[in-house]
Amino acid sequence: MKRFSFSEQVLPLLGIILGIILGIMPNFLPPELPLPQTVLEAYDQQRSLLLLGAPGGGKTTQLLELAATLLARAEHDEAMPIAVVLSLTT
Repeated sequence: MKRFSFSEQVLPLLGIILGIILGIMPNFLPPELPLPQTVLEAYDQQRSLLLLGAPGGGKTTQLLELAATLLARAEHDEAMPIAVVLSLTT
């Protein structure tokens, strides 16, 4: 099993997210990664995702839409991952 690497897995995601928010391509992203236009495209590029934003910015809505899309994919293809949404609030 591959070990988690912050620099290999999280930094590219943060760059993609910043690029989406600011509408620019951060300079630390490899040039072969195109800037995704949707949350689904960002997830498909890295198979993981970190959503950041201000309260009321639509993070939960985007997350639920992504989960619904991934569940629909998994219904048609058993090899696809199953999305699970957990509430971390108490």
